[in-house]
Amino acid sequence: MRYLLMVVVVTLLCGGGARAVGQAKGGDNRSERRTLIDVRKKADLGIDYSQTAKVKLASRQSSYRFGELISLDLALLNATDKRLFVDKPSGIGLSIEVVDENGKEVSVNPYTVLAGSPSPESYSLLEPNQITIGGFILLAGCNTEGVGSFLDRRVELARDVSAGRAEYDRGLFERDLFVNWGDACLRTTHPGKYSVTATLTNRWVVVSPAEPKVKTMVGTIRSTPLTITIAE
Repeated sequence: MRYLLMVVVVTLLCGGGARAVGQAKGGDNRSERRTLIDVRKKADLGIDYSQTAKVKLASRQSSYRFGELISLDLALLNATDKRLFVDKPSGIGLSIEVVDENGKEVSVNPYTVLAGSPSPESYSLLEPNQITIGGFILLAGCNTEGVGSFLDRRVELARDVSAGRAEYDRGLFERDLFVNWGDACLRTTHPGKYSVTATLTNRWVVVSPAEPKVKTMVGTIRSTPLTITIAE
């Protein structure tokens, strides 16, 4: 099956390397605005994942068949006694790696590649021992009937939007392209056991006038491997 990749570039940077996160809390009349800035420019507001977080990868079941959607659910725990900002464990900062029983890496082919920087809305303030949850849905096998046609039509819509012939959301609705095929497909045709690892990476910190000393989790953290079985 010919695999098609649709690239969406996310350009969220504002002047000076900072971007609006939004108002501090619902119902807060101060209209305080937070911003994001590269940790290299504000190192005192960053604290490494290794000192602050625990991450766990799980799935709703341990065995799947080709053509089924594999649920990969990720939880990140604030393991400190301090309030910390954290990027939600999904989107740009999340990568998924898969190896087979022989330790050989298996390609995870995303349908859409997000490039740029995280969405400002993805950052939240975690209390001690509080978690934030994200996820990734992986289709077992890239040769599943129907996925090729779906991706072809998604690419066609992207071209039409770029050329001004269509609006993206309306196109999704009218062409039935909102059907859930997951976030990516696992390029394998071999039944067996697979080891899945999630990696989180963040290099942005939250600057908040209302919480000027609250730090943001930065760096890289990996989950322990999760074993799943894929059957015919």
